[in-house]
Amino acid sequence: MRFLNQLINLFWTSLAFSVIIIHWYKNWNSLYFTSSIIISFLIVFFPLHYFQLSSNRNFYERLGVRIAGRLVQDGTLINRLRRHRNSAFRIIKKDNFVKLIRTSLINELYHLICFVFFILTSIHAIITHYYLLAFLTIVSNVVYNLYPIMLQQYIRLRLAGLK
Repeated sequence: MRFLNQLINLFWTSLAFSVIIIHWYKNWNSLYFTSSIIISFLIVFFPLHYFQLSSNRNFYERLGVRIAGRLVQDGTLINRLRRHRNSAFRIIKKDNFVKLIRTSLINELYHLICFVFFILTSIHAIITHYYLLAFLTIVSNVVYNLYPIMLQQYIRLRLAGLK
């Protein structure tokens, strides 16, 4: 199961970052690239609750977060396979509740950093007149970063309801 999980992770990461790599290969600007990386990492100095889009689970469900949750690492499909192999498998247990929240926060922070970097990369693509790469970067950003950010926020809302 771990292999399949990592395969899913590798698929989405390769797909999203291939556009970024192509852009920076074609349009290298060390000052803009370095500045983009630094600006992206500044997100770690802000509390994550600043970026919480909603405190209503229905908001996320209407945006299709549950569908996205099926297709990600440790998502619904993977967990169904785990339950199929081991009927006693449960995602949420009292002893791993805090770990699930911590993992969710780390995942969200990673995707927020990437989200900012992808935005800055798409701006650079527009400035350098690579409009197709800008469009593909924006699409990648929504799929690879925005939906996972929303998914992590949704997961924490669900976990808060289970306390």
